[in-house]
Amino acid sequence: MGVYPVMGNGNSLHSGSSLDYPQGVQLQITTTNQTINIRNLPSDSYLMVFDASGRNVFKGAVSQSVSIPVRGKGVYIIRAQVGKEILSQKVLVHN
Repeated sequence: MGVYPVMGNGNSLHSGSSLDYPQGVQLQITTTNQTINIRNLPSDSYLMVFDASGRNVFKGAVSQSVSIPVRGKGVYIIRAQVGKEILSQKVLVHN
């Protein structure tokens, strides 16, 4: 099991890797038992997670960390608004 963020060059990161974004934001994304875990979110973050069909599976204001249950394996899009920045990451969930 794991989440493998897909980067623009087609490569992927191993589950538990950190992703660096502008302004020093470093998100850690992992999965366990059909749950997406996101850590190191700034306190002013608003998060949305979509499945491959575009259905919103989570949205809300979060700070520090959040665990999001997902229905199964597949591609999910994580969209985080941090201050004025909007960060997006595609992840592949393996069961």
